[in-house]
Amino acid sequence: MKTLSVRLDEELIKRIDDIAREERVDRATLVRKLLSEAVKRKLIEISLEKYKKGKVSLWKAATLCNLSLWEFIDVLSKEDISIDYGLEEFLEDIESIKRRK
Repeated sequence: MKTLSVRLDEELIKRIDDIAREERVDRATLVRKLLSEAVKRKLIEISLEKYKKGKVSLWKAATLCNLSLWEFIDVLSKEDISIDYGLEEFLEDIESIKRRK
């Protein structure tokens, strides 16, 4: 594990400490958890945007945010984003699968 140093304002540190106390964990554990969740959300957001713009296939979008195809389809459903899955996208996904082997 590597170390990352950041500067935070006092109010944010106070809020982090309050949450850490509430959850009965130390500050570093809480910050790692919060960063991990934020990175996961951001990757999903990026993947959704690329998928909506047609820049990546359904399979590729799921892979970009480290979700299974079915998990990503569930995210699309929750975000009320229609699934546009045609023959071209199917063939692109098949090629991606072949390259992974």
